[in-house]
Amino acid sequence: MQRRTKSQAELDAAIAKGNEAALLLSHPTLTGILEQMETEATQKMVESAKLEDRETAWHKVQAVRAFKQELSTISTSGRIAKAAKDQLKGNE
Repeated sequence: MQRRTKSQAELDAAIAKGNEAALLLSHPTLTGILEQMETEATQKMVESAKLEDRETAWHKVQAVRAFKQELSTISTSGRIAKAAKDQLKGNE
């Protein structure tokens, strides 16, 4: 199966989205909040006597990690799109 080449507009959109994701990943307020949420939820998992509270905390940790992973994936996709765009320019 052959991949479809993305248009300049699609590459530009992916680059812009990737740049935004990278900015969010490096934003000290956001990263601090996410770190605090994960730390507090992890601590709650350890300290909670109730199974329901531990499960809720576990889900919170998983949500924070999934959010960070999604931003990382978008950022990486943007870098790949930039490399593809640069390669297209080089082939012109």
